Amino acid sequence: MKKTLLFSLLLIMSLMLAACGNNNQGTYYPDSNEMQSNLEGKNYTVCVSTMVQNDSTITVLTATKGDEFIDFYWFDNDKEVDDIATSLESKHDGYAKLVSIKNDEKFGNLVFCSTEKAMEDSGIVIAGDVKVNVDVKANTD
Repeated sequence: MKKTLLFSLLLIMSLMLAACGNNNQGTYYPDSNEMQSNLEGKNYTVCVSTMVQNDSTITVLTATKGDEFIDFYWFDNDKEVDDIATSLESKHDGYAKLVSIKNDEKFGNLVFCSTEKAMEDSGIVIAGDVKVNVDVKANTD
């Protein structure tokens, strides 16, 4: 009886833990707190700030470790998305991905520019079958 109860308890706990987190299914962008924790855990120097620009509230996370970097912006509206994306494209010539999303039902408004390693270390997962209004640019240099 005790073995059955223990097995059932372990099974339930395993299912609960599996339900939490991304499970590598679909595209996933961590929030700034989770991303900061992920990157600091991989020894990146991380800075998170919030600013107001042209009636837009923008949360910015920047992180670097050697040649690896990520600049990630979360917006409360789409007013600044295109300008920030253009700015990041000019600022970074060694990026692997530059992603810009506007008014998406699931992801809202965001822009990020990153090396492949920093993107992985941050916890971002981009599924191969992304079907959202996304502008993704890959640097081929």
